[in-house]
Amino acid sequence: MSNFSEKILFFWGLVKRIKTLENTYQLLLIKFMAFIFKFITEITNIQETTMSVERSLFLLASVMVIASTLLSMYVNTNWSWFTLFVGFNMMQSTFTGFCPPGWLFKRLGMKTEAQICQAK
Repeated sequence: MSNFSEKILFFWGLVKRIKTLENTYQLLLIKFMAFIFKFITEITNIQETTMSVERSLFLLASVMVIASTLLSMYVNTNWSWFTLFVGFNMMQSTFTGFCPPGWLFKRLGMKTEAQICQAK
């Protein structure tokens, strides 16, 4: 079994265990976010092109929306609030220019599209 499929199975097991751990949603969300950030960095290492902050933000937002939608469908409808939060955060970053995950990606050393173009 490949490393990628093991991680998918681990994630699916995590989703199934959420029903029994209803009081620890925050801990599970933190673990899920750590998994996503690690997944993004591994994709960056696999791809031939450099993963930029902007591309990583699209990937993170889409994964968060898909995951929260699936969780609201199969676990608890309150997960749809997280989908709303992601959408609100995307909207406010359009107007203010501040995006918390973008700031975090930059702090972790990822380059923006402009920096990648300047380096070429």
